[in-house]
Amino acid sequence: MVDFGLLGVAPLACLVALLFAKLDRIYWYAPHDRTAPTRVIDVILPFWLGLIVLLTRGDLMAAVVYILAFTVWIAPLGIGAPQPAAPAKGR
Repeated sequence: MVDFGLLGVAPLACLVALLFAKLDRIYWYAPHDRTAPTRVIDVILPFWLGLIVLLTRGDLMAAVVYILAFTVWIAPLGIGAPQPAAPAKGR
């Protein structure tokens, strides 16, 4: 009942596709160099992409538990990641 059965497959797939399309644009269309600060999405998105297999293979409730558990565990790593040092100014 919570998984919405066959009626929920297409809407959920569309929502997940829209979400990951937006996250993918954010991830790739930002500067990726050593001087840019680490963003949370740089840490979490690769794990979410791996967990998509769990989301698409079956039970929604089990997949959501794994996704939330990994997100809660990994988010502090992105938030607390060390920032690159500012370049020294010449005299």
